Amino acid sequence: MKPYSRLILATIFLMIGAGCTDHLKEGISAYKEKNYAVALKELQPLADKGKAEAQMVIGAMYDNGEGVPMDYRQAVMWYSKAADQGNANAQYNLAMMYANGLGIQLDWVQALKWFNLAALLGGMKPM
Repeated sequence: MKPYSRLILATIFLMIGAGCTDHLKEGISAYKEKNYAVALKELQPLADKGKAEAQMVIGAMYDNGEGVPMDYRQAVMWYSKAADQGNANAQYNLAMMYANGLGIQLDWVQALKWFNLAALLGGMKPM
């Protein structure tokens, strides 16, 4: 398990109670239950329409190979979309990708930028 996987789960728990749409709630619940086919079915259309929370979870699915083939480039793409919208958890995960050179060239300047933005928004609250 990656060091930030627990933090992704904490984010998901927080999003469930944050007044999300029904499809987002269903998708996140399915993700928590490891029913990745349902999670993808519910979240992909929302992610495609620009819903940052769905983009963050889709990024995590690609990052961890959950219901989709592990693909760090796809993870970076989805994390970037959500991070650009101010999703602190996606900003943190994107920083981790830059810091580890996963799916993108290792870049400490970008990693620090995204870590700082995530921290400013109060990102990644542990469980």
